[in-house]
Amino acid sequence: MSRDVTNIVIAGLGGQGVIKASDIIAEAAIRAGFEVKKSELHGMSQRGGSVSSDVRFGVSVLSPMVPTGEADFLVVVDPDQVGVNRHQLRNGGVLITPSVIDEKQLTAKKSLNIALLGELSRHLPIAEKEWLEAIRTNLSLKLQDANLKAFALGRANCGSALTVATSAVRSKAPVSTSARPRHPASEPDFIPIENLRAVQLQRLQFIARRAYERVPLYRQRMDGSGVKPDDIRSLDDITRLPFTQKADLRDTYPFGLFASPLREVVRLHASSGTTGKPIVVAYTREDVAVWTNVMMRAFASYGLHEHDVIQNAYGYGLFTGGLGAHYGAEALGATVIPISGGNTERQIMVMKDFGVTAICCTPSYFLHLIEKAREMGEDLRQLSVRVGVFGAEPWTEGMRQRIEAESGIKAYDIYGLSEIVGPGVGAECEHQCGLHIFEDHFYPEIVDPQTGESLPDGAEGELVFTTLSKLAMPMIRYRTHDITALMAEPCACGRTIRRIRRISRRSDDMLIIRGVNVFPSQIESALLRIEQTLPHYQIVLTREGGLDQMEVHVEVTPQVFSDEVRALEELHRKLTHAIETVTGIHIHVRLVAPRTLQRSEGKAKRVLDKRNEAPR
Repeated sequence: MSRDVTNIVIAGLGGQGVIKASDIIAEAAIRAGFEVKKSELHGMSQRGGSVSSDVRFGVSVLSPMVPTGEADFLVVVDPDQVGVNRHQLRNGGVLITPSVIDEKQLTAKKSLNIALLGELSRHLPIAEKEWLEAIRTNLSLKLQDANLKAFALGRANCGSALTVATSAVRSKAPVSTSARPRHPASEPDFIPIENLRAVQLQRLQFIARRAYERVPLYRQRMDGSGVKPDDIRSLDDITRLPFTQKADLRDTYPFGLFASPLREVVRLHASSGTTGKPIVVAYTREDVAVWTNVMMRAFASYGLHEHDVIQNAYGYGLFTGGLGAHYGAEALGATVIPISGGNTERQIMVMKDFGVTAICCTPSYFLHLIEKAREMGEDLRQLSVRVGVFGAEPWTEGMRQRIEAESGIKAYDIYGLSEIVGPGVGAECEHQCGLHIFEDHFYPEIVDPQTGESLPDGAEGELVFTTLSKLAMPMIRYRTHDITALMAEPCACGRTIRRIRRISRRSDDMLIIRGVNVFPSQIESALLRIEQTLPHYQIVLTREGGLDQMEVHVEVTPQVFSDEVRALEELHRKLTHAIETVTGIHIHVRLVAPRTLQRSEGKAKRVLDKRNEAPR
């Protein structure tokens, strides 16, 4: 095959020889000279319960687990298990079921699994003699005859009954947003919860062992906590593992948290390093595939498809946003415009002339695009753009309403952070009621930000992630400092993966003003209630007499700014009262002229901290 690694998932029920079949595939591939890795997954039941096994072979195989939605072949021994495992198959993958075999010709009912291997063998670069030797090696002498005949039966099949994955067939007709069918990329989001939990446990056990064996920091902390990878026997055991903090990435700069040697790393990204040494993150080829997969699922959740034209205004380079969105949009089949950030007038020209239907950028930059478009005499509501994918900075529901009202688009939130993968950790669906976490790859927890104690679903606290499939740089219980809650109740879209409430603040951006905790998101929420202001503001922090002081600079509309003094005074009163109502303290407000505050082409700088400047 042309792919570097061939991914096979075989599934069925206990007692159907699923594990034995995977043993034979692995043995045959080894005999053919390939590197092979294999893993097994049992359902919650024992015999009779769901069973699946992953086999991966190629020139260099790093992980034994087939990434969700990346199986080249799905072999299902029991037809009832097709729906349960369909999400494993990649676009263009091949589904092999008992329908390809005339079971009446089998001399032993229990040899159906081997007959299906005969069908599979016709599609793999492994000689027949290797298969026959693998069967003889793995089966007792009394079982060999019937199973060798079953294998021959499957191998002789002309292939006319071979089922090609219907999930790989993409409609060429435009997709209706009012009655939208489920996009093939979204299949993993609807996995039965029992199967999802089993996948999570298997991957957690694998990644905990990989981190322990390959990363000194994790080994030291696990030993200090008295926990070993073998102690992880259930998902609840994740709480026994130690936390990871952002400081750990800086302290081990640049490659101290890598679990893969550089020869296996195909991509490096890094933060800007404005608060110290930059944070370096790494990706193997398989990590990039996972990142591409979750970004594709995110775009699909917004109703985007292969007929869309996506303008990617996230920055390219060391920042993870640009390339993450780019790869996902291309995998979706959409037309991608890699315009990156900046050059606002050109952004608007391209949006108009190229028939752009979706744009990716920070919400604050899109507000700037709306403003610039007005100056150019363009109304974004008259263009073909219908979807905005906004992330990289916290934004409020009020900001969403302002964006949608002034541009006519549907504004969707996307969540991610470089330490975990980049954008694509979570995304909203069409119902815009929380971000679905792609938890087959990123296991979420909520903990008390002060004590670190685990909190139940529904409770607000700090979001913590464990990467379940990242090979180059696994993150164990990484504390994001983002404050939210996990929502386990079903979403109207039908996805089984859990949601988080939109991130509006962080535990580490809290400001203490005269003994009161104040968050920038509270200020934004208050300002957006007043119509005569523009959605551009800045919080200025100073220190007088040893006490922290806060002043909020707010742009007003041109009409109000040119109005009489009394109107400005009334607006000032309204803003001051709105902020005081939300925060509980009196904060000075300064009204400034339109376009006074600096615009951002990336993350908006909402807080200007002058507390360490010498007093004048």
